[in-house]
Amino acid sequence: MHVEDAMRVGRDRLVSNEVAVLQALETLDELGEHALLVEIRYGQWGWIDHRGLQPAAHRGRGETSIKKGIRTRPLVRTHADMPVDQAMRRVAVYPLLPLASRMNPSWMVGTLTLEDVHRAYGIPTANRPPHKNQRMSKLSDQT
Repeated sequence: MHVEDAMRVGRDRLVSNEVAVLQALETLDELGEHALLVEIRYGQWGWIDHRGLQPAAHRGRGETSIKKGIRTRPLVRTHADMPVDQAMRRVAVYPLLPLASRMNPSWMVGTLTLEDVHRAYGIPTANRPPHKNQRMSKLSDQT
């Protein structure tokens, strides 16, 4: 199986870094996702999640753009023609992967999450645990 068999086509999990923090939180809630991709500049993406957005909103920075109010985390570029097992190594580290076009590497053709792969294989995902990075940050918040 290749990534293209499991990927989510489109850019609905992508927001501009000019979007306000509250708008990004609304988008996360509307999509029912744990993380969003942020386009830092054309062809360069990072990711954010509730854990990164909520503190900024609570500090009164909800109307501030992501660019000015949140530090995004870097991502690696992945392609739809990669075997799923190679992409899974990346999904173990990143909760959401941008899938770049081979013809134009700056253009995102879709996204991939662990849930997308589970769906492609017919594995139920209703009670999914938090992503590895989210679990690790919760542990560090407790210390």
